[in-house]
Amino acid sequence: MERREEDYPLSHDNWVRSRSFFGERHLEQNDMLRELDREFADLCIRLIHEHMYPRQVLPQKTRELCAVAALTVLDTPQLVPHIKAAIQAGATREEAAEAVFQMLTYCGVPRTLNAVAQYRRAIAELAEADPDGPAARKPQPPTPLKHDGLTVDERAIKTGTRLYGEAQTRLVIDELEAVDPAFNRMFKELVYAGMYSRAVLDAKTRELLAVAACTVINALPELESHARAGLRVGLTVEEIREVIFQMVVYVGFPFTIPAFRRFQTIVEEAER
Repeated sequence: MERREEDYPLSHDNWVRSRSFFGERHLEQNDMLRELDREFADLCIRLIHEHMYPRQVLPQKTRELCAVAALTVLDTPQLVPHIKAAIQAGATREEAAEAVFQMLTYCGVPRTLNAVAQYRRAIAELAEADPDGPAARKPQPPTPLKHDGLTVDERAIKTGTRLYGEAQTRLVIDELEAVDPAFNRMFKELVYAGMYSRAVLDAKTRELLAVAACTVINALPELESHARAGLRVGLTVEEIREVIFQMVVYVGFPFTIPAFRRFQTIVEEAER
């Protein structure tokens, strides 16, 4: 530790904080970078541990759940340490799993299943390291969807309207219905009446995960829709913007800046 404190003077405090979440493997990666190029290593470490991770706009738990969503979509082994970090920051194992599950509609089945395998690995490693910790307890049974006596169509319209407004919801549904009623039926059941109606995460967190996912895949029209939905369910401009900014760690500036610009058009529109 003393050697690293001397080696990493620019970001030592934040680096130590990060170590508590990501473990010794993270330190080994930092050491590897410094052996290759000390100047590049300092820039990389400062980006993560001095500039981005210490920001206080979002709670650590929320930021890590957004990272879980982004890395699920990107299909990267870096997902494992962030699942661990989310749980260490206070997320339940069900919430961490739900952050993975919600990405089904953004990245499809193969990447979601890959992420589920990484989730299981992360939980097993946490439980082995701490048999009395939160990862070691038995998972809670899933919260059933609340049908409230509504049909799939009615639930889809109700959820879509709450998030996107009735006009936009009916526009999407009507467009699909005109082309392929069977696909439209699946869409309503899976998305509006299914994934978007699940109760493991609150609507605000779910929309932040969607913003993270849309940023890292450069899906700007969908980013705009989810940013508007986030504002509709009570997120602040600062919270949504922060999720976009945090994605610079995972996809760099070419995707982060266009996402920021698209969101700014929504902010400026609201201010007129």
